[in-house]
Amino acid sequence: MRHLLFLLIFVVLLNPIHAAEIIVDNDSAGTEATGIWQPSSGKNTYGTQSLYSREIGATYRFTLSIPEPGLYDVNLWWTEFFNRSTNVAIDVVHRDGTETIFVNQKQNGGQWNNIGSWYFATDAVVIIHSNSTSKSTGADAVQLISIPDDLPPDDLEII
Repeated sequence: MRHLLFLLIFVVLLNPIHAAEIIVDNDSAGTEATGIWQPSSGKNTYGTQSLYSREIGATYRFTLSIPEPGLYDVNLWWTEFFNRSTNVAIDVVHRDGTETIFVNQKQNGGQWNNIGSWYFATDAVVIIHSNSTSKSTGADAVQLISIPDDLPPDDLEII
C-alpha cells in the first residue's frame, strides 16, 4: 500500500497542471476596429505599438481562440498617458452571455490589469468602447490565462 501511495504522489508531482496563456496584440490577427483608432504615443506599450481613439462609438474588438473550454482570467494592457479616460466600457463575450465592466485607463498603464474571470467555450471576445471626445481610450492587448481545475477526479481513491 505504501508503494501505491508513493507512486500516486510521484505521478502527481511529475504532471503539474499548467495554465494556458493566450495573447492577442492590437496589431495581430483577431482584431477589428470600427471608427478612428490611431497609433498612441503613450509609454510602455505591449509589443510594438498601442492605439487610441477619441471618437464616441468607436470600438476595438479582440477575438481570442480558446484551446480548451474552461475558466479564464481576462487581463488588459493599455499604455500610460495623461489624457486616458477614467470610465472605459469593456464588453466581455463569454459562454453565458456578455458582461460590461468599466476600467480606469488613467491608472495602471504599462502592465497587465485583471478585469475578471469568465467561462469560455470556443472564442473569447473583448470589445473596448471609446466614449469620449475629450479623453482618449487605449487599445493595446488582451491576455487570457486558464484557471486549471486542480481538484482530483471524483473517482480517485486514496488509500
